[in-house]
Amino acid sequence: MTEVGDVSKVVLRLRTLASDPTNQPVIVRRGVLPSVVSFVQPHHSEQVRAVAAETLRFLASHEDNRQIMAQEPRLVESLTIVFNNNPALNTSTGSEDNSQQLDNLSIYTRDILTTLYPFLTDKQKQQLPSLQQQLEALKKKKLRKKHNVSLIVKELTTDKIRSNLESIILNHLRDSISYTFSVPEHRVNIYTRASTERILQTFSSNGFTCSVLLDSICETEYNNGGADLEELDEKENNKPKYVERRQDDAHRKTLVSCDSIEARLDRKTRKKEKQQQQQQQAGSFIGKIASIFW
Repeated sequence: MTEVGDVSKVVLRLRTLASDPTNQPVIVRRGVLPSVVSFVQPHHSEQVRAVAAETLRFLASHEDNRQIMAQEPRLVESLTIVFNNNPALNTSTGSEDNSQQLDNLSIYTRDILTTLYPFLTDKQKQQLPSLQQQLEALKKKKLRKKHNVSLIVKELTTDKIRSNLESIILNHLRDSISYTFSVPEHRVNIYTRASTERILQTFSSNGFTCSVLLDSICETEYNNGGADLEELDEKENNKPKYVERRQDDAHRKTLVSCDSIEARLDRKTRKKEKQQQQQQQAGSFIGKIASIFW
């Protein structure tokens, strides 16, 4: 096998190991981090660099690894160069619309630096001014209070008009999280971060006459900056739906059984055994990889 083939095989195997949360702290503690960083260097192929960056993103997702990774000078230095040399990344808006312009290496680089940002030194942060601006913009956006707005739209009389209103919400009110329509009642319900004034102006500029029926503010669930971009988006997308709680006797018995001391101890024991087995397997392979470089 050629040297290029050997490198590809090693980095792919590392990515597989790093994708398992159980292995992530083991990989970092075993001192393999500098070797993974070496695969991101420009003399490697784009595929190898992207896989290595994805591996680093997996490792950075574990909270026990973040401070250690932020203190790895070559890691931060290498990713900072990639970030600052990409015009699509190096913008101050933090817009999600530019994701289609980015290759995998760029996306993984942005995600890693965003995750590690709270642990970087002031000097390291100064090398990433646009990332800081992106995070500030995202923080302000996520901290805006969400609210339910119910509107009476005089012109909402047919499904075709309902479809037009839906297009307006999707294209011009992107802070909206969910929405429903009632054509018989001429009613639109929107769960959003956009201000009521902005909603009214948007509908009015598109020829609709609206009046506010209800506007109730909901407390924001975000009170913490420094979370990574992908994680904040996932929180939004995974917002729990309202479902009726089951209260039948069988369900209650199941809950009691699952929450018993014996059941919890058994789950804890099995989980610990599985983690030990996975760590042993990971450690064996990581040791082999380490021997390649040292």
